[in-house]
Amino acid sequence: MAALTANKEREYEISPKEFIRPFEVFENTHIYNGALVMVNSDGYLIPAADTATCIFIGIAIEEGDNSSGSSGDKTVNVKIDARVWLSWSGADVDRLGKGVYPVDDDNVAGAPGTNISCIGRVVGYKTSPAEVLVQLNNQVQSAGQV
Repeated sequence: MAALTANKEREYEISPKEFIRPFEVFENTHIYNGALVMVNSDGYLIPAADTATCIFIGIAIEEGDNSSGSSGDKTVNVKIDARVWLSWSGADVDRLGKGVYPVDDDNVAGAPGTNISCIGRVVGYKTSPAEVLVQLNNQVQSAGQV
């Protein structure tokens, strides 16, 4: 599993709560289409990772290359509360209804890292390719709520 190095087309399913909102991208940051994203303590968009003081937001639906810019020079539209298929090598029926945590901007896992909370729940799975259908939820949750 590795973070995105190019845009990734995601497979979405209809979610009744889904909406789209623009976010300003952090300085020296490249957000890829299809990336799981979060905001840092300054409120700027960054790729998802197990990073302290950041809050999960959703999934980028366009690319925003702010690699040589200052914070806020670029904006990216983000799907909030989306239902999306995400890469997970442990995809299996026993994950249904359980929480997921970002490993990076492309992959999720079933256990929390050190710093990030649950980002949604598994509502479907497939083993080839190994993916889980996740109802993303950007509401702040503690690890004990999953």
